[in-house]
Amino acid sequence: MPWLDPCPPRVKSSATSIGAQLVAWRKLQRLTAAQVADRAGIARNTLRRVETGDVGVSSKHQ
Repeated sequence: MPWLDPCPPRVKSSATSIGAQLVAWRKLQRLTAAQVADRAGIARNTLRRVETGDVGVSSKHQ
């Protein structure tokens, strides 16, 4: 049985678009990914996942 992706295509498309807009904003502000991650209080890897449109990123805060 083939694996079925539980994430709808529109959600993936939106996540990718948001990530691209975030990258564009960050570059316009001349900020590094490390600076943005630090200011947002998230790991650099989490920011990378958001910027690449990963739909599995959680926004939970402890």
